[in-house]
Amino acid sequence: MIRSICDPVSQQKSIQLWQGVLKNISAHFGTGVLSYFIFLRRLLHFNILLFLINGLFLILPQISNPPSPKNKHTTTADLWMLTGMGVLTDSVMFYGHYANSTNENCQAETKLCPENYNIPLAYIFTIGAGMFITCVLLVYRFKLKLLFSKDVNITLRKRKLEFDIARDVLELIYGQTLVWFGVLFSPLLPAVQIGKLFLLFYFKKSSLMMNFQPPRKHWRATQMSTFFIKLLFFPSFTGALACVIYTMWRVRPSSDCGPFSNLHSMLRLGKKWIRGLGRSKPSMFWLSWAYNHLVDNPLFLFITAGLFLTIIYIHMQVLDGQKMIIVRLQEQIDNVSIMSLVENCFPRGDQNVTTRSKFTGNTTLVGTP
Repeated sequence: MIRSICDPVSQQKSIQLWQGVLKNISAHFGTGVLSYFIFLRRLLHFNILLFLINGLFLILPQISNPPSPKNKHTTTADLWMLTGMGVLTDSVMFYGHYANSTNENCQAETKLCPENYNIPLAYIFTIGAGMFITCVLLVYRFKLKLLFSKDVNITLRKRKLEFDIARDVLELIYGQTLVWFGVLFSPLLPAVQIGKLFLLFYFKKSSLMMNFQPPRKHWRATQMSTFFIKLLFFPSFTGALACVIYTMWRVRPSSDCGPFSNLHSMLRLGKKWIRGLGRSKPSMFWLSWAYNHLVDNPLFLFITAGLFLTIIYIHMQVLDGQKMIIVRLQEQIDNVSIMSLVENCFPRGDQNVTTRSKFTGNTTLVGTP
């Protein structure tokens, strides 16, 4: 008990979401099936983070000073819950509802929206920051999975169907890809995904306990988790990110609605704001200079991308070296355990006992001459 109080890592594990349920799944179905539910929980964390970023910096300021609806829709005229039309059109659920100008008349007493809060700029930077933070977390999680790759698999056998881990994981990745694709046009989409993942967890858990048996094939949980993160990062996240960037860079926004209705492209607003920042605020001239001479310079971007890829390559080599060291240490531990077992079995033998390590192939003589 004292150890658990003093150890922050064990405290963190004890308060993780669904920890007790996941332990029960691991005990009955093994770490292979457990990896699916851990992956689902990780997707839930990603969506909660993206929802908080969008909510604080985009949705909440828009709610505090909503624009007047252009069209009145009735809920009985169309299936608005299924088509996304009607009431949902004039809501923060969709891109078209957001204002295309600075909110200069926010009520000071509400404290929800600062003065001169620029919704279009907030839209660009909020979506960009959410995708960037998600990318960093995916790379960090992938690095941890490569470094700590020890598997323990315990399974029990029953006469039931087998849980299809691969298919269910691909369904999760497909659903998350749609969220990353659509968050630019529906900032509240991560909230919908959060509700879906909560329901899916309990549906899958109940179905697993009643209808399925552990898979006959012993899956290596850490390798599976690493492979899941690979698929989630590429092509899922990178593909969605490329489409979002292309849309913001090349696709002309709608002229009827949305925060960018009067612009040729979304990113042009950001360029215009940064370039004019030095003239409006001399103290921020350095930011305008950095953008004009560095960020907007193809040569600088090419050099930066090369350095970034070089750092990734070096880091991967370091991880491979650390994994080799861990394997060697594990082999030494196994050899020492075998030698200790033989010595305990033959404490006073006059005859040499020859053992061969199953890992290294080295021959060891144990006993007294």
